[in-house]
Amino acid sequence: MTPTPQEPNALVVEGLSHSFGGVRVLRRISFAVRQGEMVALIGPSGAGKSTLLRLLAGLIPADLGTVSVLGEDVQREGRLAPRSGAVRARTGLIFQKPNLVGRLDLFTNVALGGVQALAPWRSLTGTWPRGLRAAVLDALARTGLADKAGRRASLLSGGEQQRGALARLLVQRARLVLADEPVAALDPVAAHRVMETLTALNRQDGLTVVVSLHQISQARRHCPRVIALSDGQIAYDGPTEGLDMGRLAQIYGPDIEAAVIA
Repeated sequence: MTPTPQEPNALVVEGLSHSFGGVRVLRRISFAVRQGEMVALIGPSGAGKSTLLRLLAGLIPADLGTVSVLGEDVQREGRLAPRSGAVRARTGLIFQKPNLVGRLDLFTNVALGGVQALAPWRSLTGTWPRGLRAAVLDALARTGLADKAGRRASLLSGGEQQRGALARLLVQRARLVLADEPVAALDPVAAHRVMETLTALNRQDGLTVVVSLHQISQARRHCPRVIALSDGQIAYDGPTEGLDMGRLAQIYGPDIEAAVIA
């Protein structure tokens, strides 16, 4: 889905800073993401990408600055906002590890995306309402996993588990997806399929996506916009086609040309 200028912002970040042990990891980060955008977050290891995503999700408090998701504050000048938990319910988090419960079947793992709307006894007993069952089956079909519904999650491949995590956020009805290196541990074919699935959810459902990637080729193929971090600051924020070799060398250093060609 290509956003129009009239669409409101799904994410607004203003003056965001964060430190670990007195070492400043992020320095006055500011940007906005419109609803329906798909944005790649790139940069060298240690640039602050994972920390930034955790701050956006409200998993850790920032030192300074504000984060607003879907019109509600998550961070507010050094503390988590009172409704940050409610905002997280509308935010889908995807990590390098899919975080499925290995001993449960895939259907149950995906159904857990809808537990916030259920009485506790239903999730404890696996008594799923008809509407939730239909939503799970639809999500599994859309992520190419309909034939894996009854399989234990621990027996799925890494790519299948990651697509299961995407199916779970569909059932969650997330409107913003924050993905932290979701394909870093996958082989090229599995990585391509996960990114194709994520792109389809963006275009067909209008999900706003911010995805951290190490693979420049994946960012170029799937994301119209790139935000690059370097040394805790934004080194580039603009169209993906602006990532020429000179720009990449500024972000990663002079050895990037050999690495990209390889």
